[in-house]
Amino acid sequence: MALTVKRVAKLVGAGVAGRHTDGAGGVKGLMLCVEGKTSAHWLLRYQRDHKTRHMGLGSARDLTLAAAREKAKRERERLADGIDPLKLRREEREAQRQAEAKRLTFKEAAERCHEALSAGWSNQHHANEFISSLRRWVFPIFGGLDVAAVGKDEVLRVLEQKLPGKMGKSAGGTFWKARSQTADRTRNRIERVLDWALYREEGNLYLFISAKTPGTHIAETTVTAALRNAGRSETVHGMRSCFKTWSEERTSFSPIIAELSLAHAVGNAVERAYRRGDVIVKRRKLLEQWSRFLATPPKADEVVVSLHRRDGAKT
Repeated sequence: MALTVKRVAKLVGAGVAGRHTDGAGGVKGLMLCVEGKTSAHWLLRYQRDHKTRHMGLGSARDLTLAAAREKAKRERERLADGIDPLKLRREEREAQRQAEAKRLTFKEAAERCHEALSAGWSNQHHANEFISSLRRWVFPIFGGLDVAAVGKDEVLRVLEQKLPGKMGKSAGGTFWKARSQTADRTRNRIERVLDWALYREEGNLYLFISAKTPGTHIAETTVTAALRNAGRSETVHGMRSCFKTWSEERTSFSPIIAELSLAHAVGNAVERAYRRGDVIVKRRKLLEQWSRFLATPPKADEVVVSLHRRDGAKT
């Protein structure tokens, strides 16, 4: 017969070892397993590849009969879709284990980023300054935070931290206002660490990845050399200028969207520090239009005219 709330309470309270199937009206394969007065749990029995398997659903003291039935019903639905719930659970746990193994605090990410980038610095002073500024200004604020959780609010906490006064005087103002150049460099270094962490996680920050320095892009000269090897005379700057001109003349997007799409710094340092959005949706729409424009061949009646600079070169 089917289990009831009263029967479950009685069986768990008695503590007599045994398995009790949720019969007619219940969920097929759901069982209450009593091991003693202090131990009882729910179990789902099912067959997969002609083998009987048992899947634990949780403690009978924490999970009500209704909740156990609902949970068992969901697993039965997975079985009907051809999914082995035990295999799925193992895969999810393994994925979680791998994610936890890859998780880094910002401090750990900064130190690894510094080590990865150190070979590319020609000046040891700059290399030391990179990590020392983070240790002084950033680690005390959110060094122990998961690097994936660092956002603009955390960066602003660094920039807006109060500086101690000198010789017993009152506070010396905020980091951003009192030491703006150092604060701006520190902000850039935070972004460098976050970029490195994102590259480590996803493997692709940039369109053209540097093979020499992880987390960075290839040099502009490399792209130019590839163009020349392909027999082309265009320049990277010319391509970017073309995009900018097209955006202004052929679209209604704000010039700021085009500037941000070109990775240009827009506004002064204070404006950039307080700009909390990345307008990713608008940038995506602009670039989608640009992609369609490039992929659309010119009409038969359109005439493309080569413009000549004063030095005689075509553009």
